[in-house]
Amino acid sequence: MGALPSGEAVYRHICQSCHMAEGQGAVGAGAQIPALAHNPRLQVASYPATVILNGYGAMPWFSGLLNDKQIADVVDYIRTHFGNHYTDKLNPSEVALMRPHLTAEEQ
Repeated sequence: MGALPSGEAVYRHICQSCHMAEGQGAVGAGAQIPALAHNPRLQVASYPATVILNGYGAMPWFSGLLNDKQIADVVDYIRTHFGNHYTDKLNPSEVALMRPHLTAEEQ
């Protein structure tokens, strides 16, 4: 995805429509969007990165849309905002190792 220069930009452009402006999540239309605010599951950076890369439940995967830096940036953003205080950074090279690798036949 083009120029989304920060984790906040990625969040506002992509994530906010479901997880809401303050990360409070939502319920409706048969879906329950989990809150990112005060979320202990965000303690380990690989968890939200894996969800973003592969999807989970009703959430689609974004591995084909966001690059490694954008994913690391948005993970760092949600882990340090919305009442979360997990300040260890996720490195884009760590995201690259988590990224699903498809063979030509699977693509």
